[in-house]
Amino acid sequence: MDLKIAVAAIAVCEGKILLVQRGRGIGIGKWAPPGGKMEPGETLQEAVERELLEETGVTAKATTPAGWVEVHNEENRYLIIDYYVELVSPDLSVNLPVAGDDAKDARWFEINMVGALDLADGVVGLLGEINLLPPTEMA
Repeated sequence: MDLKIAVAAIAVCEGKILLVQRGRGIGIGKWAPPGGKMEPGETLQEAVERELLEETGVTAKATTPAGWVEVHNEENRYLIIDYYVELVSPDLSVNLPVAGDDAKDARWFEINMVGALDLADGVVGLLGEINLLPPTEMA
């Protein structure tokens, strides 16, 4: 099974993180940072920005890598490279997410509430590594 490259956006604003509920594919029904597969000719940053816009309607600039997660099922294996993003407008009232593309839902969550969500594989570890999830929630 070939390893495919995908990307995801870590968007944080006013103590909240933007997550989408997967509508299809690996992790269907679970919450994760918005993201997906790269298109031919895209840079990692361009793919992050496009996926964020497609899945949430939120516009941002990809800045620096946050980490990576490897996920797989019987048919696919992905290396998901997560990037921090800087919102074009830092005001949450301007960045109201609307689920699109393969996202079933898109919402801003208080960071301290994320541990109570049904998160996709690898998300707990990633958010813990970048200090967005308290250690007690990582157990």
